[in-house]
Amino acid sequence: MSLLVLLACVTTDPGLLDDTGPDTPDPAHLCPNGAPRSSAKRDVHGFVYGDGETNPLEGVSVTPCGEPSPVGMSDAAGSWVVSMDDLEWVVIEQVHDERVPNRCVFDPVIEGGDPPYRIGMGGWDTENFPMEHLGITPEPGTTWVDVDALDDLTGLDLAGATIDITAPYEAAVTQDPDGTFIQSNVTNGIYDILFANVALVPFDIVVTHPDKPECRVPGTMVGRGNDQLNMSVYCR
Repeated sequence: MSLLVLLACVTTDPGLLDDTGPDTPDPAHLCPNGAPRSSAKRDVHGFVYGDGETNPLEGVSVTPCGEPSPVGMSDAAGSWVVSMDDLEWVVIEQVHDERVPNRCVFDPVIEGGDPPYRIGMGGWDTENFPMEHLGITPEPGTTWVDVDALDDLTGLDLAGATIDITAPYEAAVTQDPDGTFIQSNVTNGIYDILFANVALVPFDIVVTHPDKPECRVPGTMVGRGNDQLNMSVYCR
């Protein structure tokens, strides 16, 4: 099961949430839901944590992207479940008063069942930021994009995938085995690829793998600003 991690162990700086994103983003780019697999409904399960991968985060509203209001909420165990159309890709919005909002895009057959889709929600504090040694801090009005590469057959984290996005960004980073952020856009099977301070323009994900040439990526997306997009890609 993949582990999609937001920026951990930091607290929210409300001043970074003042700017807004583009005035009229294309709804299809905000919610790139996939094609229907069937006419049935599917229960999608998730687990959301705060500071530390085992600390559940309660009170996160969960909304299938495009719905007018939340349809679920994480409980004391950090768990949530929502009933959705049976789609190849689902887009889930998660919002918490003290965390950076995110939109999660994934295949609910590979993620979102048992075990559930797992994601962390953190915050932005420019005075306590884990990438300061790289000279990277959040820029107001930008989006951060987290891309996780998984094996399309097993759902396990995939090392060796080269990932890029077509929007301008400051840097691509990951973590080394010691947990230190380094600049790289090649997955190591430990941490996702995180694109810092992405411009608010529609973008696509470009992924290649030396041993798994067939990769599935979600549709074109765009950030709202002062948010994070968590997206999975699958290669076989």
